[in-house]
Amino acid sequence: LDEGVDWTLFADPMSGLLDHRNTAPMEALLHLQPDAVLSIGGQWINKKPKQYLRGLGVKKHVHVDVFQYWDVLDANVEHIRYSPNLLQHWKSATNFIQVPQNEDPAVTLPWSDAGAFRGIVDHLDASSVLHLGNSSVARYFNYFPKRVALYGNRGAAGIDGSLSTAVGAALAEPARHHTVILGDQSFLYDHNALYAQELPQNLTICILNNGIGGIFDWLPGTATTGAQARKIFANAQQVDLASLVKAFNVAYVCVENKQELATALTSAKGLTVIDCKTEQSVNLSALQIIQEHGNA
Repeated sequence: LDEGVDWTLFADPMSGLLDHRNTAPMEALLHLQPDAVLSIGGQWINKKPKQYLRGLGVKKHVHVDVFQYWDVLDANVEHIRYSPNLLQHWKSATNFIQVPQNEDPAVTLPWSDAGAFRGIVDHLDASSVLHLGNSSVARYFNYFPKRVALYGNRGAAGIDGSLSTAVGAALAEPARHHTVILGDQSFLYDHNALYAQELPQNLTICILNNGIGGIFDWLPGTATTGAQARKIFANAQQVDLASLVKAFNVAYVCVENKQELATALTSAKGLTVIDCKTEQSVNLSALQIIQEHGNA
């Protein structure tokens, strides 16, 4: 589509297309009022654009996929057969919407999950391989995209094997440096990956450790619920990650600010776990900042 009609493509972070020419985050849809939607591939992560488009009452939705379709707009998805000349016809007959890219300087973020995520991604070079854990980690990439080789999984079973996959991929590709970003819950769920007989020396494991697994705090109202409700919406943990990691004879570094993170990323040699400790209350403030700016 980019080469054929020069459209702006609204890319899900897991597509690996963000930061490419003519792409915009899914939230950019909130500034438009389309009459029709053309979607390609699977479900997109961000729920806000789905809810927004449903609220507009978009009635024309064409979905392209090799094996399934998603009626995310409740618009009765239409499956069509098209000729090879369709893109050329569209190009000559349609006025295309162009979304201006956010060229504002990066906003200042406090030390937080979002701030740590941005620091890690900014450290990666073009040859890096990035693995994303489930839940909030995959969603942060929507705000801090970078053109790197990207792997990730999310959804009902997205937490399964996040670390194991990164370990295996790094072993299979020793010539490139791999980085995996995980929440504390995902790391604890799959920490037995460090029990493998052979571990890669070209992997950096970055943990966004807010101690609670607060993805549901992204939903309106849940961050202000009482103590009993928090037991349902969150999973507080006080695991000593330093002792856990060292039990596998793996290098461990704890960081609590941007400077410490930058130093840890630069000096990491061999397999290293970088534990980014954050406070959930600050994480929510940082999340509000990046959501207001769209692209921080």
